[in-house]
Amino acid sequence: MAKLGKALAAIVVILLVVAAAAEFGLRWYIGDKLETSVRAQSTVEITEDPSIAFGSTPLLFSLVTHTVPTVDLSVPSTLNIPPDDPAPAIAGAPAADVSLTDLDISNPNVLSAAHMTVRVELPDEFLLATIQQQMAANPPSTGSALGDALLKQFVRISNLTSTAASGTVDVEFTDGAATLGLEPRVEAGSLTFRATNAQLLGFEVPQEIVDAISESLADAARDAAGQMNVDKLEVKDGLIELTVSQDNPQFRTQ
Repeated sequence: MAKLGKALAAIVVILLVVAAAAEFGLRWYIGDKLETSVRAQSTVEITEDPSIAFGSTPLLFSLVTHTVPTVDLSVPSTLNIPPDDPAPAIAGAPAADVSLTDLDISNPNVLSAAHMTVRVELPDEFLLATIQQQMAANPPSTGSALGDALLKQFVRISNLTSTAASGTVDVEFTDGAATLGLEPRVEAGSLTFRATNAQLLGFEVPQEIVDAISESLADAARDAAGQMNVDKLEVKDGLIELTVSQDNPQFRTQ
């Protein structure tokens, strides 16, 4: 009996070791597939590895169900924005935390999830660069050459500050000569901006400029959200945090 007990104990230990090795190997395999997909979709080199977690449920069950219940990815920021450039070229993307539900792993070349939620941070320097870039490419027009020349001369966007206490994004013109306050809102699954304060040397900022800046910020949010629905936004000190979601996303791994 003693020998039988030892034999059974040895078998249990071997099975546990094999199970642990299989669990580790499966986690590495799925994580590698997801990391490959993230790197393939990035327009610039990702120098920091994404963080990938699978929760507490053993993935060995996924060998039978072909489904991973939850996956959480943290993708580091790859933003690269040249400083002191009136129309900076924006490379890379902001940081994002991704949560996947019911990830289908039956096709190793294309993983798909039932639902995806993404929390993405849009820092002030990214929002400022977006406005400067779009204003340089498509400057607002007053309808006259003289008016356009005056706008270009005096209405230069020099800074942008997101403030949690007020829930607004303040756009600064010409090193503080004027400030445009914008309040971000979620409407019908998209992000919009409403002007709360627009004064330039005691006068109202022209509506053409307000519209151009608001649309630039909305475009930046749309680019970050992709085709996903905007569920929530929060203005924090130094950034806007968006929560977006999508059903049935796919991830190519080759």
